[in-house]
Amino acid sequence: MALAPLIGDLLVVPLALVLVGSLSSGVVRGLSYAGAAFLVWLAVDTIRKAYRPEATDGRSALSDLWRGAVVNVLNPHPWLFWFTVGGPLLIAYWTEQPSRALGFLAGFYVLLIGSKLTLALLAGRGRRWLTGPWHRRLVVASGIVLISVAFSIVIFPPL
Repeated sequence: MALAPLIGDLLVVPLALVLVGSLSSGVVRGLSYAGAAFLVWLAVDTIRKAYRPEATDGRSALSDLWRGAVVNVLNPHPWLFWFTVGGPLLIAYWTEQPSRALGFLAGFYVLLIGSKLTLALLAGRGRRWLTGPWHRRLVVASGIVLISVAFSIVIFPPL
């Protein structure tokens, strides 16, 4: 899942570079609502699975990777970042010196994916100690956080 931005951003970054500044606030709001709806679906699915025995959903790492990529594409934050900050910076760096743009991209993804991998490793190790009711409570809390984020996107749209 930590690698999902690499797949999702294959769509987001090129579009942002081509369309920087041309999206209306209505389109951004529509992306936000689609992302919020998907987050609610993920939250409900997460909470439901908290009450099922583990390792019975049969999903592979590859299906989780694609699921993460869909979340990345529907999430308004990568779009906003690449349209407002990342895209203009990347274009400016490329104009100055292409190696600077490539360095920016490399540093960005090393930090983004590295932080996600670190969190995943910590969560994986902590899972040994968190079993039974406490594990279930944390999974349900994660679902509630997803719902909260979805509602915050709807209540406070990015534009």
